[in-house]
Amino acid sequence: MDRYGVNLSEAINLFLSIIAEKKTLPFEFHIPNQTTQKAIQDVLNGQNIEEVTIEDILCEDKET
Repeated sequence: MDRYGVNLSEAINLFLSIIAEKKTLPFEFHIPNQTTQKAIQDVLNGQNIEEVTIEDILCEDKET
């Protein structure tokens, strides 16, 4: 934190001050939509997985 000119305590206080002022987190984050959540769950369950090689990707890229 020293390279930014603040110590850890000052950085936390600044972070909390921004939250208090803006009434929101000072950064964005995104929750995956239902389609993405299903795709993630499928992969975790070993479903709907297709093996792809680098060559497959390169050939597909050349076709577009």
